[in-house]
Order: sequence, then C-alpha cells, then structure tokens
Amino acid sequence: MTKKKGVYYDGHERPDVLKLGEKELVQVTHNKCHFYANDGQQKIWIRENEDILRSKYIGHLIMVLAFLCSCHGLLQLSDEQLQVNPHIGNKEAFVLRSIQTDGYWKSEHMLDQLVHQAIPKFELLHPRCIGVFCFDQSTNHNAMAADALIASKINLSPG
Repeated sequence: MTKKKGVYYDGHERPDVLKLGEKELVQVTHNKCHFYANDGQQKIWIRENEDILRSKYIGHLIMVLAFLCSCHGLLQLSDEQLQVNPHIGNKEAFVLRSIQTDGYWKSEHMLDQLVHQAIPKFELLHPRCIGVFCFDQSTNHNAMAADALIASKINLSPG
C-alpha cells in the first residue's frame, strides 16, 4: 500500500510506503491548563505601616483540556468534516470547564472526552491509522472501576 508523502505538524516527513496490512501509529497527547481569575496578582493597596493577611483563594478556575497530534496540531475537524459527520458534536479539540460550577475534573469526564470527542475525530483525520493516546501522570488517570479490588482498601481482619 502506498501512502501519500507528507509532512507532520512538527516538520518531520511521513513514511512513503507501508507494507500490506501495516498501519501507521500516530501519537496523540492530552494536556490541560488551569487559568485562575486572580492568578499572578502580587500587588495590593494598603495603608503605610499596615499589614494584612492575604487570602490564599486565587479565584475561579477554568480548565482547558485538549488532544494534540503531530500531523494536525489540535485534534479538530474542519467545518466540512463536521457537516458530513454531525454525530461527532463540536469541531473544537478542547474542552473549557469551570471547576467551581462543575465540580472536580474526574476520570469519568476524561473518558467521556476521549470516547465521544477525541477517538471519533482521530478516526476521521487519520483513516487506516492506529492512535497511541498518551496521558500525563495525574492521579486522576489512576482511576479504577467502582468494583475493583484495591489491596490498600481491603480489611485484614473481620469487620
């Protein structure tokens, strides 16, 4: 099978030829960034010789979460691709989430974003390829099934 020669988003060349039955592996990374309402505010107005306790609260938090690949950058659809595939939902590759109103970002949210947004978009943008999805070492990603046996939570004695 001959593939069209191309260039990845980062400038590296794509392979010309894949053997019959071989599929190209494409790395897809996930990242998140936090933005706080009062982030970075170091100065306050106070009277001379007055000392106050500063609040540790740095304001409302908004998270931006996105999937990226080396070929396309942000994993997002064009307007034309979205019209042909309305079942995928939005064309954006990222999720904006206000933590104060939505609660914590949990593994259920991660799985929802992966299954309903990232994978369908990946399959449209990379036909006949295999996605290698990479995540950082957040403790949120260590989530387990509700009925999973976890050694540290098992009683050693009756009761």
